[in-house]
Amino acid sequence: IQYKYVIGPSDLRPDAVFTGVLWKEGPNRYVDLKHYRKHGAVKLKDSWNHRRFVLRLKHDCLDPERVVCVSGSIEALGSRSETPVKMELKMKRDPRTHELGLFWQLAFDVPVHIRFLRYRYVVRDVHGLRSLWERGPDRFCDLATLQTNQDMRSRISENPKETISFEFRRNGFRKVDAKFAADFHFHRIDRNLFLGPAPQSQKEIEFLKGSGIKALLSLQTDEEMHHRMVDWNRAKQEYQHAGIYAVNFGVPDNDIESLLESGRQVALILNDLRQTYGAVYLHCDEGYFRSPHCAILYLSLFQGLSIEEAIALVVRRRPGVSILRAAIEKSVEEPILKIEKIRSFDFDRESVLQATVLTKESSLEEFENGKHYRSTLAPPSERSGRLLPPARSI
Repeated sequence: IQYKYVIGPSDLRPDAVFTGVLWKEGPNRYVDLKHYRKHGAVKLKDSWNHRRFVLRLKHDCLDPERVVCVSGSIEALGSRSETPVKMELKMKRDPRTHELGLFWQLAFDVPVHIRFLRYRYVVRDVHGLRSLWERGPDRFCDLATLQTNQDMRSRISENPKETISFEFRRNGFRKVDAKFAADFHFHRIDRNLFLGPAPQSQKEIEFLKGSGIKALLSLQTDEEMHHRMVDWNRAKQEYQHAGIYAVNFGVPDNDIESLLESGRQVALILNDLRQTYGAVYLHCDEGYFRSPHCAILYLSLFQGLSIEEAIALVVRRRPGVSILRAAIEKSVEEPILKIEKIRSFDFDRESVLQATVLTKESSLEEFENGKHYRSTLAPPSERSGRLLPPARSI
């Protein structure tokens, strides 16, 4: 049967004309009575202009010091900017085997006008000191078609997202997921440049060390690190313990203007790190948008590759990256820097990195000969390892 809620006068009779009432938005609700044959009665729990969504994850995280959370694109899931929402352990039947087992579950309401839902799971310790996020593309579901496929990148991801079942029942959605996808994969672009996601554990840092990486450049912003529970000062010490010099230069995600403004500065910093330390690991959040753009700019400005060659190299070495060719061309055409100073802070002191301006008239050969590039960084042992975007004017 199908039905819909309305708000009207308290004495509204079944045979009355439906005028002056407030109808619930969205399509009709419906219920399949065959699911209630054994019960003899139908009991429904609905929300005005919302539909119930039950999300479950089959994941063997039974450590009492850790809890599974979820962060997604709607307010009920934190809207990506707030703290991920905690899930609860429930005994439920596995749709595949029909056997009882432990699932992490969260029930929430989705506004009826929402069609697409994106989210990812997070394992956090109960003390709020560490978090381990799923890698790769977000999990995705289309509430209109019950599809869970995304774009091409999700289909070639090294961290595939497995869905056990996704159905609409009793006026609500139920989605059961499996495989907490957090494997650490990164790629070598050339002899001394690596691209990948942000490391999330000491084990992953040691993996970088074992791959010969001597320096790391992070493009995560303060807001991203706060959301992901990353303490940069502590992370920097962990990198230092592994013999890796770590630098942070925040570039906002999904902001083309910021990428145009900051990409050339990142290329300068990356060039300085490679000249000083050799092998450098460049990452943003997942390593699929900001860091590939900056790597392409570096290869074009400092390694003599054409834009076409740089794009082809990065796309071939790290499949699934998202590239905006027009943004790269604009970055290469304009002066590489409009400001000559980039501030670098340590716990108790400030040092300054200075770089001259690369203009349209400056050639790559002049850069390679040192005529248009100058670094006044302190010796490696004294560097602070914290680079912040420069002020608009100095």
